[in-house]
Amino acid sequence: MTYDGRSMVIYVDGEEKSAVAVKAAAIGHDPENELSVGRYKDDNEAYYFRGQLAELRLWNVARSRQEIRKDKDRSLTGSEPGLVGYWPMSEGKGDRVDDRTSHGHAGTIHGATWSTSEILRLPPSQ
Repeated sequence: MTYDGRSMVIYVDGEEKSAVAVKAAAIGHDPENELSVGRYKDDNEAYYFRGQLAELRLWNVARSRQEIRKDKDRSLTGSEPGLVGYWPMSEGKGDRVDDRTSHGHAGTIHGATWSTSEILRLPPSQ
């Protein structure tokens, strides 16, 4: 997903799937809270992602479709411009994932299991 201050765009494997205009004031973000990936919390209910996640990349820039497609199938070094968090999730055990950038934002896994199998990639929808 990207957000450039005007619109949010969701990409899956480098292909745009959805876009919507959103004003920054409409985004309900409390900077005092920790970043949570794979969980949507609405009032007192939480909804969890049911799937597999191979790695997570967090940028402080809205990347273009071309940039996303160029890098989607390669590992990063962790020093790419604008990259503020990179978790390849290659630890294989435990409840901690290491950030491979110089920022050192270690992550904690809650309620997930490690797998060594390849993630199934579905063909693009027509």
